[in-house]
Amino acid sequence: MGIKKSLTSVLQQYQITHDKAVQLYGLFEEAEAPELLRVQQELGGNATKLVEIADLGWEQCGSLGRHLTFLEYYLKRNDKAGCYSDIKDILFYDLPATLRSLISEASEDQFLDEKLRESVVPLMDGLHFDSAIRKTFVVLTERLRRAFGVQDEIDGEDLVNLVFGKGGKIPVALDDSKKQSLRNLISGFYGVYRNRYAHNDREATSSDAKAIVHMANQILCEIEAVSRASAQNA
Repeated sequence: MGIKKSLTSVLQQYQITHDKAVQLYGLFEEAEAPELLRVQQELGGNATKLVEIADLGWEQCGSLGRHLTFLEYYLKRNDKAGCYSDIKDILFYDLPATLRSLISEASEDQFLDEKLRESVVPLMDGLHFDSAIRKTFVVLTERLRRAFGVQDEIDGEDLVNLVFGKGGKIPVALDDSKKQSLRNLISGFYGVYRNRYAHNDREATSSDAKAIVHMANQILCEIEAVSRASAQNA
């Protein structure tokens, strides 16, 4: 469900951007430069929003940013002839390149843990990056408790120590060295990243959130693997 909503919202913004490019292309020969400039600015705003919500770099969109800049530059100088090729390139080259990047990026989310994807991707779609990070740790805590049968209402380092700490009572199918390494990894992840964004004292960026979500996804994979092995050895 999460990936469908993510892909749908991004593609809806792509369609808005594409439709505006079609409008500008259709108007170009007949309309005056001021009218074209107004549509160009709407197109630029739509394209910028698309890049932001899809978490793309402009380099993943062909030469979209450069062509939008040239359109604005020449239209402000009432020079339609100087930028006619730019709207053609946007419509027939840059936007198709952007669409290919969108599909490629969306496919990456399919590799996220299902619960993590459903919980976090909608927040990322809405540009709520702080909330996405906090929700990531909620999912991680719930998974640790479920995977190892922890009933206590503890989380963070206390929960990690209960499961992976030296001399813990929960049977875990790891030797002491690997168990300690996993304890250090997960405890450090909580200590550094959850605490950093827990009290809204630091604003997260898209890159921050994406990196933390992908790291959490890897940890969830490790937890599931250890949990399955531990259940088989019980």
